[in-house]
Parts: sequence; C-alpha cells; structure tokens
Amino acid sequence: MPVSGGGFEQAYTVQAAVDTDTLWVLVPGVTQASHDKQPVAPLREALKGLPDTLGQIDSALGREAHHRPLEQRFGPDAAAPDSDDPLVQMAWRLKTQEGRAPYAKRNSTVEPVFGIIQQAMGFRQFMRRGLAAVTGKWTLVTLAFNLKRMHVLCGA
Repeated sequence: MPVSGGGFEQAYTVQAAVDTDTLWVLVPGVTQASHDKQPVAPLREALKGLPDTLGQIDSALGREAHHRPLEQRFGPDAAAPDSDDPLVQMAWRLKTQEGRAPYAKRNSTVEPVFGIIQQAMGFRQFMRRGLAAVTGKWTLVTLAFNLKRMHVLCGA
C-alpha cells in the first residue's frame, strides 16, 4: 500500500460483511487497496451467493457528513431528483430519513465486531506475509469470532 511521504508498505485492509441481528461475520475479506471502494464489489457478490434466509443486502453510496445542522437532520426530506440515473437516485435516497437509518446501524453492527476482535480476542496484526496467507488468517479469526458469538447467542 502507498504510504505518506512516498514509497510502499506491505499492509492489508480487512473487510467484513456482518449480519445486523446476530453480529456474525458472513463474509470476511482482505485487500491491499488503500481505500474501501474496490473491496465492496467482491463482498457484495459473495453476499448474493448466501441463502435467502440470511436476508438481502442494501447498497450504500458516499459518506454522511458529520455534525449537520438540526434542521437538516430532523427536517423534511428534499424532493426526489428529476433524474433516471441510479446513482443520483441512490444519493438522494441515502439523504432521506428512511435512507439514513440503515447506514446509522454501522456503528452498532460492524464497528463492534472489529473492536471485539482487537480488544477481547487480542488480534491486532498479521504475522504472515502474502495476500493468500493473510486472507486465510483473517478467515480463521472471523471464524473464531463467530464461534464466540454463537456461544453468547446460545446462552451457554
């Protein structure tokens, strides 16, 4: 991955598609991309291959601004754009009250998984090199997380 000041560093970005109800990691992923745009497509495709009983995936687009004025947060939604472009339609939908609600769940769904893996399980870095080795290790870590989660959900 490119680093500030020039040059490259052997580094990885881990991804996880997480179920909102159980916090199970449904699809783990590893990439060497320096941003999260490229890894989204493979995760989405892997989610489409899962059984329908696990639910449907929702799309996301762009970033939500921080500390918006109260009038924007709780006021009426803007009128729908007069465009057939799906990106324009999705961008508008994500700015509506209904569209922001699923995205807001990220703080209570995906982020706790990474926090538990780092803090409770003590996994902070990969000791192996190579994308295949790191992908295998991340899959093993997320499997261990899912086993811990099943133990909690079963009440054992």
